[in-house]
Amino acid sequence: MTISQHVLPFAARPDEEIFAISDLHGRSDLMNALFEVITKTSRAPGCRRIVVLLGDLIDRGPDSLGCLDLAIEAKDRTGADIVDALAGNHEQMLLATIVLDGQVHRRKTAYSNWLLNGGMRVVTDLLDKGHSAKTPSDLRDALGPRRVEFLEGLSKHRTSGEFMFIHAGLNPYADLEKFLAEPIDIDFRELEEQDHWAWVRNPFLAFNPSEHEKQGHHGFFVVHGHTAPKDEWFPVAEQLCLDRLNLDAGSYATGRARMARIIGSELTFYEVS
Repeated sequence: MTISQHVLPFAARPDEEIFAISDLHGRSDLMNALFEVITKTSRAPGCRRIVVLLGDLIDRGPDSLGCLDLAIEAKDRTGADIVDALAGNHEQMLLATIVLDGQVHRRKTAYSNWLLNGGMRVVTDLLDKGHSAKTPSDLRDALGPRRVEFLEGLSKHRTSGEFMFIHAGLNPYADLEKFLAEPIDIDFRELEEQDHWAWVRNPFLAFNPSEHEKQGHHGFFVVHGHTAPKDEWFPVAEQLCLDRLNLDAGSYATGRARMARIIGSELTFYEVS
């Protein structure tokens, strides 16, 4: 396990100890390993322990169902006071497939997008367990009410003081309130990736606040995922200089997973494999 410690010019709420994890993509083994790290870590005095799952628990890897089940059980497994599970774009595609009523054309588009982006691994897993998953209705039934309820309860983002936790990032040129208000339930035929918190890469990843004489992204240090190492693999220290940290380690392909622990202005970075 790799561990590094950093002090940032941003501060979380003084009464919160936050662990953030992102983009496990069906690697329940790595999720278990990170939960064990959390469990074995001494609690910060006077702080609530909060676990934030930044999305993309599912698809591509071998055990998406296991990741969902671990997320549902995360509070008990980690001893957290709060578990806040955020929607990634992969959960968003799955949700659009199983929850839309009377929107057949939108469901078909979402279902096709989901299958092409790794959802077929989930379908195969369900088929292996004896469930039918040929249609969106079949898929909802096969997932079962507990997992569907979890998916329907996902958040869009979380803040703590000057820290923002979000799946993909923030568009530095968009109105922040409008950007964060973008719904989970969207029509994928009209998606503009730069305008949605679950999809944005550029201009977020290309933005250097110091070049614009700013601190942070809309004033926040952003902890995010979504962009795997094949697209971006900056050393942690270089990312921190850009007032952000990407916790997507491409887990399904690399066998690695990343986590951050934040207490006040102190950030501890973990990588397990």
